[in-house]
Amino acid sequence: MKVNRRDFLKRTGQGAIATTAAGSLAGLLPSSSSASENPKKRVSCPVKFKRVGWQVGINYQTSSPQGIDFAYLRQLIDRSADAGMNFISLMMISYAYFCPEHDGYAWPVKNPKLETLKDTRCLNANLHTEFVSKALNYAKSKGFHCQLMMNSMIWNPKKVVVNYPQATSQCYSDGRKVINGWMFCPDSPDGGQLALDEVVDLLEFYNNSPVDSFVFERISYHDDRACFCPYTKEKFKKDTGVDLGAGPPGFVWKCNTIRKYLKEYVDMIRKVRPGIEVWAHTQCRLGWGHAPHVLLDAGIETVSNHMFHSFASQKTQYQQLDWLAPLSCVPHICVRDIPTHNYSTPIKTPEMIRKCANWLEDYAGEHLAGAMFFNEVRTTEQNKAAVYKIVKRWKKNGTM
Repeated sequence: MKVNRRDFLKRTGQGAIATTAAGSLAGLLPSSSSASENPKKRVSCPVKFKRVGWQVGINYQTSSPQGIDFAYLRQLIDRSADAGMNFISLMMISYAYFCPEHDGYAWPVKNPKLETLKDTRCLNANLHTEFVSKALNYAKSKGFHCQLMMNSMIWNPKKVVVNYPQATSQCYSDGRKVINGWMFCPDSPDGGQLALDEVVDLLEFYNNSPVDSFVFERISYHDDRACFCPYTKEKFKKDTGVDLGAGPPGFVWKCNTIRKYLKEYVDMIRKVRPGIEVWAHTQCRLGWGHAPHVLLDAGIETVSNHMFHSFASQKTQYQQLDWLAPLSCVPHICVRDIPTHNYSTPIKTPEMIRKCANWLEDYAGEHLAGAMFFNEVRTTEQNKAAVYKIVKRWKKNGTM
């Protein structure tokens, strides 16, 4: 399918969505905080986890230059099923900034404009050796919920410029580029177009495979201090009538702006794959332009929130889950114990993993719907064993 971002916006009427900077944070924040002041006093209640499983990189952080193969994935699915898991999420992209050995898409792209962004060494990216379609069928035969994942807006700038010259890296007010230019701005025409092109290509390639959901990270601003690229400045001036000053764009403007891009993205996904669940990998930080009601307005009902990337306290983790309601939450739990290039995620231990699992069990919110453990290929056997032991316990005691 040939996709033109501007034409799609016009056809679906998304250009009419309000993007003014007027308003207050009252529309973005909950009317009252339900977060516990003391987590130890929370009343534990039985939880029914609907989705529990691994998210695994097909090429991201894998030990082999070709990424994983079908035998590896089949063994993973079998072991997961034996432990009681019912969910698998396949990450279909890698980026050399965080994983120098692998860079690009992990499937056989059809759109010629995307060819430069393909990981040519990846086994699954070659049409003649592609195996994920077979693995999805195998996982479905085991009763799994099958998911594909992309991190949209993090791309190799040297490759992007070849066919998407109007894709602009996000930057701060002093001109410094975010993540050395690898984080692109959704306000730039080609940045948004590339995000649409890649997800359409991925879902069309796996159109005959059992894909129940698609989850994406980003389509956002990087943080509270970004973005100050020319396209963001131009849009801010057009929407508000004033220049974007030394201070960052306001949260209300950010959320209103990102809402439009998210709606456009989700509508395109469901046009290609009607009925598919669309999830977002986010904590709904206002600096990203995300908020629970913004995602709901865009047609997203489930988030896979970063719950255990850093050593946050139980109280902080509970406050995050409370903030995300009423979105269904399947927390993204980092269990990696092998260092990551250019990424400060702390090394996890079995004891830390058990602690996080206990927190999840004790959380009282009904919107907590499961757990997604990440990244299986970057995790040693001792941590994998800890994960499987937890899942077996959840299965035995009725948590899932």
